[in-house]
Amino acid sequence: MTNTEKWNRIVECYEKNKNAMENVIETTWENIFVDYLNYRRLEGDIDRQRKIPIGSTQRPTADIIIKDGDRDLFVVELKRHSLPFNTEMESQLLSYLKLLRNKTGILICDKIYIYMYDINKRDDEQNKMEINFTRDNADGIAFVELFSKANFNEMAIHQFVQDKIKSVANIELIKNEITPALITKLLQNHFIERYNMTEIEEAINTMHVQNNKKITTEEGSHRISRAQAKQICISNGIPIAEPWNYANRNDDRDYYAIDPQIERLTQNWWMLLIDPVDKEINVFNIPIGALPREKIKFRDKGAKTFLLRFKIGDISFEDTLSNIKFKPWLVKTIKI
Repeated sequence: MTNTEKWNRIVECYEKNKNAMENVIETTWENIFVDYLNYRRLEGDIDRQRKIPIGSTQRPTADIIIKDGDRDLFVVELKRHSLPFNTEMESQLLSYLKLLRNKTGILICDKIYIYMYDINKRDDEQNKMEINFTRDNADGIAFVELFSKANFNEMAIHQFVQDKIKSVANIELIKNEITPALITKLLQNHFIERYNMTEIEEAINTMHVQNNKKITTEEGSHRISRAQAKQICISNGIPIAEPWNYANRNDDRDYYAIDPQIERLTQNWWMLLIDPVDKEINVFNIPIGALPREKIKFRDKGAKTFLLRFKIGDISFEDTLSNIKFKPWLVKTIKI
């Protein structure tokens, strides 16, 4: 049986048991690890509900731990397949990885999530990727190959996760660059040798090309989301983490507007100024007490935020309301 066939059988098991209880899910996945990934029950490769000592007590750990002899290979936490991901599930798996000092974890709910656990990172900083339960999914086929007993290699799995994270970030960057203006230009270049520009522009103006965005000849607004910004920073070696604030360049103004919470004045915090037009993200790390309250502009009495305004193109990053220059806290300018 090929890896593709094995993955498609796993998808069939998922669909068949989508509304099953967790005990059925556990038995099903134990059989999957035996039948499709070639682990052996009689050799002790599959350890279910192992209890580990916590102080003077015992407690159950993850649903399944896959072993090779005396060595734990990876930890599996199983939930009902009808349940979407939530951070409580994630925290449960990560706590087991920490207790067992293991670096590779799998959370299975309505998708498969593969984790690279780093004890030096917070839970929300851990690297992970997701795999949808769809037939012929290339990531699912790779999952079968990488997690099979004969091929299991922790470094290869972690490289797979890192490559996927980078690929997802690159796809977002490409999507962000696909603007109506770019597509119009590409269409013009494609047709210009056969038609005149007036004909091309009239054809473009009278039809829509649908690909999650409606293509017109007008320049649309363009923003990078919070999740995208964080992923870009992580992909560029900057461990962005809470607390942090960000602002996109305003389409019709010449400044960034950002209103951080007042608590930021007593915290170390990150700030991102994102320019989708000039394709860059300016990343700042601002230490506790760096911003004097007497200079900061507050929205009004009793407000929970303060106001920062930065003029586009000002390399000193001076807040125009307080005249505080943020350049000393600039960590990196990322080109996107």
